Amino acid sequence: MFDYEQHGIDLGYRPLARPHYCGIVERILGTVMTQVHELHGTTFSNPTERGSYDSKGTAGLTLRELER
Repeated sequence: MFDYEQHGIDLGYRPLARPHYCGIVERILGTVMTQVHELHGTTFSNPTERGSYDSKGTAGLTLRELER
């Protein structure tokens, strides 16, 4: 389990039904996910989109490498 306190992270939740909060975080996540989906071995957003693409067979990184 990730220890937030060890890394100096203070969790805070944004208000419900307030989409304008944390826009910068949403933008960063969108950018990162776009880059992740460009890697060899992407699983795409869903199985239908993936089709017959062999994600495991074409993977360019191990999970450990991706996490790093």
